[in-house]
Amino acid sequence: MTAGSAEDGVACTAGGGKLGADLAKRLRVKPGSRVMLGRIDPAETYGHSKGEAAGTLQASHDRLESLQERLWAGGGGSLPRWARSAR
Repeated sequence: MTAGSAEDGVACTAGGGKLGADLAKRLRVKPGSRVMLGRIDPAETYGHSKGEAAGTLQASHDRLESLQERLWAGGGGSLPRWARSAR
């Protein structure tokens, strides 16, 4: 599983691939639209298993950590502490 990058024009869905991009598209809320939470099934897994989701989450965390390191090393600042402590 690999993550896309902004440089290659692929959605950055670490480990999610096409499924991750499709899920992001399905869950995206358009600006100005209303969300009806009562219509959303909290048990919906969108095709993911708990084990697969854990792997995807870890891959996303690793990618974020790598990008954070690059940002800091490049002198471009850093992410806020709350964004880095998601372990």
